[in-house]
Amino acid sequence: MNSSQRWLLGDWTVDPGSNRLLAAEEERLLEPRLMAVLQLLIAAGEGTVSQQALLDGVWPGVVVSEASVYQAVAQLRKALGDTERPYRYIGSVSGKGYRLLQPASADTRAAQAALPPQAPGGATPPRALRALQAWHGLAALAALALLAATVLIAWQAWSPPQAGDAGLLADTPAARAYQEGRWLWSRRDPAQLAAAEQKFRQALQLDPGLTPAYVGLCDVFHFQHLYGDWPLQRTLAHCEPLLREALRRQPELPEAVASFGLLKLSQQDLDAAGSFLDRALAAAPKNANAQMWRGEVDRERGDMEAALRRLKQAAELDPLSGLIKRNLAHALAANGESAASRRQLEEALLLESAYASRPLDEIELLPLTATRARAFLQWAQRFPDRLQGPQGIEARLSLAHVRLALGQPKEAKEALQGLGPEEQQHAYVQLMQAMLLRAEGAHEKAAELLERRANSRPANTSLLYPLLHQWVEMGRKDDAQTLVRQKLPTLADVVSAAPSPHRVRDLLLAVRLMPPTERLRHATLVHRWIQAGAVDAGAELSLLQLIGARQEADSRLRALLAEDRLPSPAEDYFLIEQSPLWSPLPADLLAQLTRVRRSAEP
Repeated sequence: MNSSQRWLLGDWTVDPGSNRLLAAEEERLLEPRLMAVLQLLIAAGEGTVSQQALLDGVWPGVVVSEASVYQAVAQLRKALGDTERPYRYIGSVSGKGYRLLQPASADTRAAQAALPPQAPGGATPPRALRALQAWHGLAALAALALLAATVLIAWQAWSPPQAGDAGLLADTPAARAYQEGRWLWSRRDPAQLAAAEQKFRQALQLDPGLTPAYVGLCDVFHFQHLYGDWPLQRTLAHCEPLLREALRRQPELPEAVASFGLLKLSQQDLDAAGSFLDRALAAAPKNANAQMWRGEVDRERGDMEAALRRLKQAAELDPLSGLIKRNLAHALAANGESAASRRQLEEALLLESAYASRPLDEIELLPLTATRARAFLQWAQRFPDRLQGPQGIEARLSLAHVRLALGQPKEAKEALQGLGPEEQQHAYVQLMQAMLLRAEGAHEKAAELLERRANSRPANTSLLYPLLHQWVEMGRKDDAQTLVRQKLPTLADVVSAAPSPHRVRDLLLAVRLMPPTERLRHATLVHRWIQAGAVDAGAELSLLQLIGARQEADSRLRALLAEDRLPSPAEDYFLIEQSPLWSPLPADLLAQLTRVRRSAEP
């Protein structure tokens, strides 16, 4: 099929050459594979294109499932505005495939400019607002942790000028204004960012064809969200038309392609995000930020090995980037490597200490203290918009976590109210709901929720640990032992393994499953792990209690409270005053805990 031939399809003009759909007041850029699907449907006329034909034509030599075809068709329908039944453009033929519901005809009109240049700083056109609303409506949640926060932190869409960008390399007034804007932008201060915005606008007034300046403006607006007080919706509404214009002018400009890949990542369109980021990396393989974003795609797909490999590579390419180190810290935390995660965040904070989401990062990645809890609660009051919608789910989870750690289950429950059906399936939402049920004494309901959570993601064995702890507390130790033998056969090896922060949860569970007399015999093992620094404070307290070292545990808790530390249910699933290991909590310790909790209130 001729890729330069444009087609008329209902209200749309299909332009395969630039991967765009055009209408009177609308223009949408398609990921190349979506355009390939649409071209196959157009070529078939009124005929049906089988799923296998689509797989062979769009994903040749790549092993993908039919779900990829379903997703591509769903995304095409969305782009065409064809999401309501009965469909107008693409129909399903049961058991056979897909076909067009109205004919496409060749466009013989004179070529037209696809989109007038977006006036930098002008009012956001209605189409951008409609596209933004579609993004928010279709955003899905992912397990680990943290896509919304990761995407917000990750948007730094610039790489050094490429050798082919003569407009950048030439010594022109526009190029000088652009470079000055980049320097101001790198300062990351809201006032400097405003000055950078003016420089980029000046560059575009001098030379509207200086494409990287459109991307530079988008970067400014994003940083006004990261380092200032811009709501995300405002940032995206300004960025989307700028990136669209950049790609209209230079479809293969690496920094624009990479930034558009990040937009797709924020939509949870992982196939498109991966495709655009791969294109950007093929053109600029040393673009550390594109490598980082590509790692985030892997992380959202559950491929932690690939995600960590890419994020570590990004850190090697740019070892002084606090931004990359923060993202690597989140990925390490999601992989259960809490000690390594904390080191990365601490290094990131040395490189860059002032950014808007720092209180959220510290709550998620560092030990909980009253000081950090107070800073986070103040942050949540200052930026209520960052707790709203799918992008705010991680912040709301952190708010529920902090409220529960402060002994406020009612307020923790309120933080999770109003979640949609998809958000209710989020692994961390379900864990927090189980903690709340357990705090209310609803043990059976908590166990049922944790079991559903584990069964829905059977490949993720980390989800078994809270369930096993809950079963042990309920007296279902035999059930727990059976599940361990089936799913966690290496758990028994932990008693002979070298101390490792990565296996602390195994040690804690193994000791909890032992008969009381056997636990006492493993006191030396527990102390060896503690002395090696492999055990964090929360697990240390529980392990000391399990081996009967109650006075040592009490003394350690007093010291932690004196240092502003707050026992967190995230460390051992239980609120400390309700934990079967501590019940009843000594009166003096309960009074000290209450004082520290009160000091956390803003």
